[in-house]
Amino acid sequence: MVLISQAMRILIIAIGTLALGACGQQSSPVAPTNPTSSSAATTTSAVAVAAPGDPNHFDPPPIQGFESSKWHDLNYKNPKYVFGRALVGKDPTGENLKRVAESQGILYLGKDLVAFSDGTVFDCIFDFEGPKARWVFVPSH
Repeated sequence: MVLISQAMRILIIAIGTLALGACGQQSSPVAPTNPTSSSAATTTSAVAVAAPGDPNHFDPPPIQGFESSKWHDLNYKNPKYVFGRALVGKDPTGENLKRVAESQGILYLGKDLVAFSDGTVFDCIFDFEGPKARWVFVPSH
C-alpha cells in the first residue's frame, strides 16, 4: 500500500511538472487570424489615461462620486472634476466648500450644497459638521 501511494505521488508530481512546463514563459496565447463579427463588436478602443508618474496624472484617490479614470486624468477638464480635485487636501467644512465653489464660479447654497451652471445640485460633505465628515459628490434630492 505504501508502494502504491508513493507511486501515485510521483505520478501526480510528474503531471504537475508537465503542466507547469506547458505553461512556461515561452508559451503564448494564440491570436485569431480572422476576427468574427461578434468578437469585433465586443472589442473596445483603448483610451489613453494618464498613468502614475505622468505629469497629467492626479495622484490622490477619487472622492466618492467620481469615476477613477476621469479623476486621475488631469486632461479631463469637466468642471465637476476640476471642482472635486480642488477640494483635495482641504478639510471638509462649509467654509472650504464655499471658498472653492466661489473661486470656480459655482453657486454655494450653504452648508454642504453647491449648484453647477446646469442646475444640478450636489451634496459635497458626508456627516456635515460631524466627527466623520469627509468629501463626497452625490446629487442632492
